[in-house]
Amino acid sequence: MKLRQVPDFGTWRAACSRCHGCVDIELEVAINILLQRGSLATLDAQPIKDQADGYYVRVGNNASLRFRWNDPYIENAEFVCGDLK
Repeated sequence: MKLRQVPDFGTWRAACSRCHGCVDIELEVAINILLQRGSLATLDAQPIKDQADGYYVRVGNNASLRFRWNDPYIENAEFVCGDLK
């Protein structure tokens, strides 16, 4: 699921129809700045997992953001519901 930006608040938000405690996650604009600098490791000490299809960054109880290789921009990230293996 793609993220959408909420212009009035400067946050990124994702919502899904399933409820695993991760619905309607808000991310601060600072995350976007960090990602543009390629500094994935500084996202609030969240665990990061490298996989064949990109980087996974935990953003909630049971949710992650998937960043494709060579594309660290949050507007292209995908919201993934489910735990990292």
